[in-house]
Amino acid sequence: MIGDEFVFDYHGYTKWERYWAHTRSKAQRWWPGWDADFVRLPLDVLVSEARSKEYEGLWLREPRQFLHDALLRARRYLSRFPDPEVWCMSNANLPMGVLPSTEP
Repeated sequence: MIGDEFVFDYHGYTKWERYWAHTRSKAQRWWPGWDADFVRLPLDVLVSEARSKEYEGLWLREPRQFLHDALLRARRYLSRFPDPEVWCMSNANLPMGVLPSTEP
């Protein structure tokens, strides 16, 4: 989440409502009746296998459990996108997954 209004996933930045409608629709297409509950997680849970197991149904891998340096690859991937705050201020109405032009 970026603030309360935007999220970032493999599509890029998206308004929360648009992201959730898309995600829910896709999941229900694959698994009819699918639904979800939202649970606030402390940030350290996202990089700790042991801490993630404290939450029912959650079991995340740690960065060191991936091939090579996962954080380096993640940072490299994120560098392809504009700064979240700047993007969110100027592109709130773009469709899901559309990146603004980086041309001057």
